Amino acid sequence: MSTVDDTVDNNVRKRRASERKVSPMIATHRTPATARVSNDEEELRMGLLGQRGAAREHGKGRERGQSFEEDSDDSLEEKKSTSPLSKRDKRAITLLIVLYLIQGIPVGLAFGSIPFILKSKLSYSDLGTFSLATFPYSLKLLHAPIVDSVFNAKLGRRKSWIIPIQMIMGTLMIWLGKNAASIIEVEHPDVIEITTIFTALVFFAATQDIAVDGWALTLLSKENLSYASTAQTAGLNTGYFLSFTVFLALNSADLA
Repeated sequence: MSTVDDTVDNNVRKRRASERKVSPMIATHRTPATARVSNDEEELRMGLLGQRGAAREHGKGRERGQSFEEDSDDSLEEKKSTSPLSKRDKRAITLLIVLYLIQGIPVGLAFGSIPFILKSKLSYSDLGTFSLATFPYSLKLLHAPIVDSVFNAKLGRRKSWIIPIQMIMGTLMIWLGKNAASIIEVEHPDVIEITTIFTALVFFAATQDIAVDGWALTLLSKENLSYASTAQTAGLNTGYFLSFTVFLALNSADLA
């Protein structure tokens, strides 16, 4: 029995000794692999950090490019707004103001002067009837497509309407000036006749307004198109002021 036990103990000791010899070798063989894995992980981590940094720099570059483009657009707009008007644009603005002024005169008469003069001679219902003369200016959108599409090629799209309307309005105003005493300065004015005359005047003025508005888009350069509304406001208000306030002031007995 003792011999068997001694044999078993010897085998156990040999196995333990062999395990001690093998374990350092395994350790020495595992160390380089572990080092390589750690190096690979470090390189991967550095690569990811590099990609994040590159993406961050790319985003900053795009932001700088966008800000540069915005600054360049703002500088161009500032240059356009501060650039002086050319001679062509100045002549165009002057022409637009004159055209708007001419069409503002019949508008001032129909909207202000004539109702003010006739209010002491007509009833409220007659004054309401005369107010129909102002409707063509509010309903000009109905015949605006005709003004834009029908024209004479020799005269041009806008002049085909502006020139004839100027001649008609001028003739009608001259005739009205010569016959104003028999039409307006009577004890009982004919409301239908007066309404018809001024409805025609306002209709021609509204038609000219359509043509002049379209002409302004081609007369002025693109960077100065905003001056078209300035010319319209200045011309119409000046014509309205002359035919209403100034007209009534000149016809006032106190001023005479």
